[in-house]
Amino acid sequence: MQKADHGFIDPEPGVWIRKAASKVSTKKLQPSIPLPRHLVAHLRRWRRSGQTFVVEFNGLPVGRIDKAFRGLVADCGLDKDVIPHVLGHTSVTWGMQAGMELWDVSVYFGMTVQTLLDVYAHHHPDHLQGAAMKMT
Repeated sequence: MQKADHGFIDPEPGVWIRKAASKVSTKKLQPSIPLPRHLVAHLRRWRRSGQTFVVEFNGLPVGRIDKAFRGLVADCGLDKDVIPHVLGHTSVTWGMQAGMELWDVSVYFGMTVQTLLDVYAHHHPDHLQGAAMKMT
């Protein structure tokens, strides 16, 4: 469901519009991004079955996930330091490990290439390969 003060997911083209139309742009990038095919398929199926919100309970949107997330972390036997923010770092790391182009990763996750290089470059399979090849 689209609201002026929130981002939203449009399952038909499979796009996540992260920045609300009413929000002023800031340094914190919130690019609109295409979603993975398998996730889009689930979103479309959920919509056909009557679901209105991506995360909902009894037909109402879930505004805060912290309690449920803490329960999930405990059920999975994970450390209490695992918080939703960590999932973003995991996603970027997996993108790098999968060999995504630096520009694509930075735009997709809404960070500068410099931040990506400073924090995540060592996860890319090509990291330092050019230097290694020149060390003959």
